[in-house]
Amino acid sequence: MSGRIIAIGDVHGCCAALTELLAALKPAKDDTVVMLGDLVNRGPDSKGVVDRLIKLEAECRLITIMGNHDEIFLHSLEQAALDASKVSSGTGPTLASYGGSVLNVPASHLDFFRRMVTHWETDDYIFVHATVDPEVPLSEHASPLLRWSRYEASQPRHCSGKVVICGHTQQRSGFPGMSEHLICLDTAAYRGLWLTSLDVTTNTVLQASENREVRGPFDLCDVAKPLAGYV
Repeated sequence: MSGRIIAIGDVHGCCAALTELLAALKPAKDDTVVMLGDLVNRGPDSKGVVDRLIKLEAECRLITIMGNHDEIFLHSLEQAALDASKVSSGTGPTLASYGGSVLNVPASHLDFFRRMVTHWETDDYIFVHATVDPEVPLSEHASPLLRWSRYEASQPRHCSGKVVICGHTQQRSGFPGMSEHLICLDTAAYRGLWLTSLDVTTNTVLQASENREVRGPFDLCDVAKPLAGYV
């Protein structure tokens, strides 16, 4: 595969951080950008995030992995299509970015959520939102585990031999968490910390904040911290 492969951690509605990060990364047509899920909820502008990623689909190869928050929002939209009273309370910040109503969610956005995938892999890496069972081939995994479960910092390498790159579990140091075979890129952007990208072709980390600050590039091994668990 030609071009860079760049993974980006949990955005959670932080459109300003995503905009600045993509401006710094400058994805090209032959690059692959892998969004690790949880694009929406918590942050201020989930609609803006989806708008920007739909544009990005025309700029590079975009792989969008579904996170648990994306699943909640999609389920809420589909339920609301049947009964408007069934909008999940957990989607409040996301709906606010759409003017407070599911009726304002464009069909193109609904289609975007429906096209999300459970995982993506290369010869060397597995990209998922949450984690994997190290003893189970990826083709046999149930989707809820890939979106909802937490990794164990001491878990062994996946049976495929590949390194797992995920989000979902916040690394409140503001830097990626890493073990020998697992890298977590959720660096709590919506809490005022950083949105993190990792170019796996060069092991280069670049970050942006919702305050439109950019820092890096860093070598992953220079800045990664031991994997943090759920807090």
